[in-house]
Amino acid sequence: MAQIVPVSKQSKSDRIISFRSPTAKDASRIRKHYERVFHDNPFMLTSGEEFIANDEQVAAGIDTFWNDPNKVAFIAECENDLIGIMTVTPRETKRVQHVGMIALTIKEEWRGQRIGGLFFEVMLEWAEAHPVIEKLSGEAFAHNERSLRLLKSFGFVEEGRKIAEVKYPDGTYVDTIFIAKSVKGTEKELCCESSVASSKNPATMMHDSF
Repeated sequence: MAQIVPVSKQSKSDRIISFRSPTAKDASRIRKHYERVFHDNPFMLTSGEEFIANDEQVAAGIDTFWNDPNKVAFIAECENDLIGIMTVTPRETKRVQHVGMIALTIKEEWRGQRIGGLFFEVMLEWAEAHPVIEKLSGEAFAHNERSLRLLKSFGFVEEGRKIAEVKYPDGTYVDTIFIAKSVKGTEKELCCESSVASSKNPATMMHDSF
């Protein structure tokens, strides 16, 4: 895992929020955090009853981040209370390893305190300096207006939409939105390269879609 330098920032209510990389010693706190967030937050693909993990499994997951220099995870704490976790995981195959997939969870009582914005400040500073990551990508529920506003405020743009991708227990459906940001100023160049490649050989760009 590419570590971040521990840093402290101020929340909207002037409380000090500390950011750092997690270790295996944080496994129990991280497990409890995910259990609570998945139970409380309706904007998650995983529901509370579906998250089944013990401390050893969570610790092993943390180790996978430490063993990969292209992955990063960091936690936010306030007075020893773990209030949020963010991860950036690169896609696996070489042609898309420059894309980091982002995931963020924040405790419900901390929403509206600018914690998400602080996370993105820390994460973008890391991503802009990283030698491999050039683009950040994520997926958000279409009706999660707060998250979409946050992402767009940091320069993320909508790249696509999955129709009726999520089905709630009451039978209602929700779209999800793909949103992304170039962190190396290469968005235009990458777009142009893709257009040239597809015009020369249309089949080349289609194989990964099937």
